[in-house]
Amino acid sequence: MWRKQDRETIKQVREIILGHLENPFSIRQLSRQVGMNECKLKQGFREMYGMTIFELVRKARMEKAVWLMETEQLNIGQTAASVGYSNASNFTAAFRKHYGCNPSEYVKQHLS
Repeated sequence: MWRKQDRETIKQVREIILGHLENPFSIRQLSRQVGMNECKLKQGFREMYGMTIFELVRKARMEKAVWLMETEQLNIGQTAASVGYSNASNFTAAFRKHYGCNPSEYVKQHLS
C-alpha cells in the first residue's frame, strides 16, 4: 500500500508529464524533480494508472494530436511538432501504431 504522500507525489508527476508533452522529462529527471526513487516512481505510477510513464506520454500525445488536427486543423507536420515529434514520419508511425491508421486517414474518417 502506498502512503498518501507517495500517491500525491505520483499524481504530481502525472501533471508534470501532461504539462510537458512536447518535451518530456526522463524518468531520472522526474524522480529528481519530485524527490522519489526512480524504481518506486515507476512502480507506483504503473500501479496507480495502469500504464508506464512512457505509455502515458505516448497516449496523451496521440490524444492531443487528434484534437489539434480536428479542432485546430493543423496539418501532420504542424501536429507532429506541436506534440514533440521532430520528424513527421516518426509521428505518423507512432500514430498508426496507436490508432491503426495514418493521421490523414483518421481525420478523414472522423470529420466526414
